[in-house]
Amino acid sequence: MLRPGDLAPPFRVQPVFGLPVQTGGRPLVVLFLRSLSGGLARAAVVEAQKALVALDSAGVGLVAFTRCDLTLARDYVPREHVLFPIVVEDTDARWLEWGVGRDRGLGRSLLGLRPAGVRAAAASLRLGRGRPEAGVEQLPAEFVVGRDGRIRHARYGRTIFDLPDVAALCAAACRE
Repeated sequence: MLRPGDLAPPFRVQPVFGLPVQTGGRPLVVLFLRSLSGGLARAAVVEAQKALVALDSAGVGLVAFTRCDLTLARDYVPREHVLFPIVVEDTDARWLEWGVGRDRGLGRSLLGLRPAGVRAAAASLRLGRGRPEAGVEQLPAEFVVGRDGRIRHARYGRTIFDLPDVAALCAAACRE
């Protein structure tokens, strides 16, 4: 797992729409989302959109990685007016590189289910659902990478119900 102060794995990636995104040059918020076919990932996108004005005004970029069907992402991103780059990955390589894990058997997520997780899951249903895809065990994660390529903030989801902590992301990114 990556911790603040560690060097972030560098990347240059092509999002579903828009120009390539890369580490270095300016601070960057990096999100790892579950499949966009599920309501929880869609709720995470909504939360990330809330941070865009603060991040953009501070000169901080935002990119999200997901593992879902590319056709689904090409439909979802413009239809929902997603204003930040979303990158579809078809392997576990990037997740492994950043130390983002899975909740095998969903044991931790279901055993540790708290009222907030139930509310998040129920509220996410209003955001729609796509067809079921593999990767239901994928945990989310969020990072802030500084200009120097070092991690400033790292938070690994403990359950599949965890959403990005927008306040913590903005605080860490805007200090940069």
